[in-house]
Amino acid sequence: MKNIPEVGKAYTDKLGFTVIVTAVTRSGGGKAYGGDTRKGKLTGHTVSAERNGVAYNFGGQAFERRFM
Repeated sequence: MKNIPEVGKAYTDKLGFTVIVTAVTRSGGGKAYGGDTRKGKLTGHTVSAERNGVAYNFGGQAFERRFM
């Protein structure tokens, strides 16, 4: 995950499918073993996008493979 998408920017894949990024949420880490504290390292991000009024959610790597 070298490139984190910019909120408000339009991205187009090779088939002409264009989405506008509405939010980028950091994700990963999970719970530490034996307790309820989060692990320190966040491992990725989730991308929320919209096209013609329909909302889509992509994992960070899936978004990079398709749109970047």
